[in-house]
Amino acid sequence: MINFPHHEFDKIEEISNTINLEKEDLIHKSFIFDPEQLKQLKVKTIENGDLAKCSSFEALVALTWKMRTRALSLHPNQRMKLLFPVDGRSRFDPPIPHGYFGNCVVFISWCKLAFDTTDFGWGVPHVSGLASSAESKEIIMFLAHGSDRKSINVLVGLPASAMKIFEELMTDVELWLP
Repeated sequence: MINFPHHEFDKIEEISNTINLEKEDLIHKSFIFDPEQLKQLKVKTIENGDLAKCSSFEALVALTWKMRTRALSLHPNQRMKLLFPVDGRSRFDPPIPHGYFGNCVVFISWCKLAFDTTDFGWGVPHVSGLASSAESKEIIMFLAHGSDRKSINVLVGLPASAMKIFEELMTDVELWLP
């Protein structure tokens, strides 16, 4: 029995006149943040004093949300949703077995999942990322990156014109938070 609404499945009323964006090709790109960039982003995130501390995930969510909103030129009152696939295996009681890759969703980061080392019988993957779908414009994945797994790869899907703006915003450190 479901005891609370699942708003992640709600259809959101469009008030931003982005209908033309929906006609564009959906472009997927990745943005890699190394440990130094993550540290710098966290410092900028708490700079205005509203927060005492934040995680790398929280800082990246804030940055991604802000830059995505700007790139899409959304109306200030536009309701939005941004979905993050997550690894919830450790949060269940009884626990989900180690190595289980079925349907299991709660809201945290996927950075700890070993997509880059998991072998399903044909070797470890060379690349992992978003599958394209009508809903992938609302999904952003954060995956651990690099041999030390200390960098984070942010995978995003946006309409082509919005992706061009998003890419410029994400690479301009001066536009980062607060």
